[in-house]
Amino acid sequence: MKNIVWLTAVYSLLLLVSSCTKSEEPLKERDLNYDLNCEKDSTCFYYTFNAEKIFLDYSTLCITLKFSNEVSKEYLKYIIEKNNELDSISIINEDENLAYGYLKNNMNCENIQTLLTRLTTEEQIICANPNFITKEAKYRGIQPNNKEALMAMTDEFIVENHNSLNLEKINALILQTKTTLLRDNGNWAVISADKNSVGNSLEMSRYFYETGSFEYSHPNFLVSISLFK
Repeated sequence: MKNIVWLTAVYSLLLLVSSCTKSEEPLKERDLNYDLNCEKDSTCFYYTFNAEKIFLDYSTLCITLKFSNEVSKEYLKYIIEKNNELDSISIINEDENLAYGYLKNNMNCENIQTLLTRLTTEEQIICANPNFITKEAKYRGIQPNNKEALMAMTDEFIVENHNSLNLEKINALILQTKTTLLRDNGNWAVISADKNSVGNSLEMSRYFYETGSFEYSHPNFLVSISLFK
């Protein structure tokens, strides 16, 4: 049995980097990869604290699902039977109704794209996201189905300022992007991007940062660490 520790990737993995500049650009939905642009994976990245880019590649191990409420084993069985790409579904956080949908072997980006599009039509699924490994991990020979390298994407992303946040600006961006403010403490805020938002949490974290209104904005990744094998 494995004991798993779930960590947010707030201070994650300063690996493959290139510098960037904040800019107050209008939101362009065509620039977003919510539906997975399998031909242009250069759009898959997030910003570090130092305004550097960490580039990502799609994981073929699993996807992340978030349900609107607690679901039964019968419902999960129904989802698996309806979607041939899924091998199994495992609840990873009962309080937040988060689950991993483990993928069958030999899946590629196009297969995952088709699966995610289909899953978002389910009423009880409010978020169906791809998961990632870093490009650096891939370059080092780590396989896309390696669980220890998994960076799982939830619906959440975090925006921060060392001083107080501009809540007026946040509320305007939330309205524009169809996202939801979950909680804030004055210096940081957690925002949700579900299937009805303009983009997923990876894309929205980038867009919020690129407005120039925040010192940092990053997805609330889940990273799994195997303590015992």
